[in-house]
Amino acid sequence: MQKKPFVSPEKLREIAAAFPTPFHLYDEAGLRRTARGLLSAFSWNKGYREYYAVKACPNPFILRILKEEGCGLDCASMAELKMAEALGFSGDQVMFSGSTYSRFSDSSLAILADTEYLEEICRFTDYLFSDEGATLMNYGIEGTSYDVVDGEIVLNKDWFDDCPNMPRAGNYNDVRTGMLGAGIYTCLLDYFGFYNNYYTEVQKETQTVWVSNAPATLAESWEMPTYVTNYISVDDNTTANTHLTDIGTYISEMIPAFILGQKDIDAEWDAFVEKQYNMGLQTVLDIYQAGYDAYWA
Repeated sequence: MQKKPFVSPEKLREIAAAFPTPFHLYDEAGLRRTARGLLSAFSWNKGYREYYAVKACPNPFILRILKEEGCGLDCASMAELKMAEALGFSGDQVMFSGSTYSRFSDSSLAILADTEYLEEICRFTDYLFSDEGATLMNYGIEGTSYDVVDGEIVLNKDWFDDCPNMPRAGNYNDVRTGMLGAGIYTCLLDYFGFYNNYYTEVQKETQTVWVSNAPATLAESWEMPTYVTNYISVDDNTTANTHLTDIGTYISEMIPAFILGQKDIDAEWDAFVEKQYNMGLQTVLDIYQAGYDAYWA
């Protein structure tokens, strides 16, 4: 796929002479053409809307162009929501999918716009971030998974040692909440410290308590997680990564071409898959399969 600049060298020199450098130069016609092509490609899907990730380019002029072309916005922070509001995006034109970072879980909480239980969900979420909720979700139940000794929370190591024998337990994420198998993993413990400004002292203290009280086996599994790649040699890992980089580049070029109709997905799909194997996909699969076999041996 040949890429042609949308502006000539002469025009660039002219622009650079008129405006201070460095600057970003956008192709408005190209943006509009691509947006229209994408929406047209999915026109068979009634009600389809493309939600552009604001964090990819939080330029209000670009976002306004996309709004004019019928796109919505995918926001991941309060600042992005404010920007969307200022630009006139509202209602179902905005999707919020904020990333949640946690030392213990990469899960997050999403609320459907058409839910019948919005008030109950909000009350539940508020509870999770209250001192009582934080204590329940991070320590479990007093007298079962933890005790209070001289005013300090001490985790019940015997209880956690028995957890691997319980259904769906046996890993740090499952046992840390005291709500085994409930599937309610909130990110109350913050790995990067992004949310510490919003946490109460009780919530902040949970990090220290877990680090100081966690059973050795669980602490080791948290600090040094076991990955299948640990069972793959350095040379094999390099080989796999090299193939995956090439394959990933090829896929990133082909998928948009399929979506925009530049390639016939029905006629060319088998060749698309075959080329990935020719680029070393089977070698990658064999390497990782050997790693899994060694892991489970």
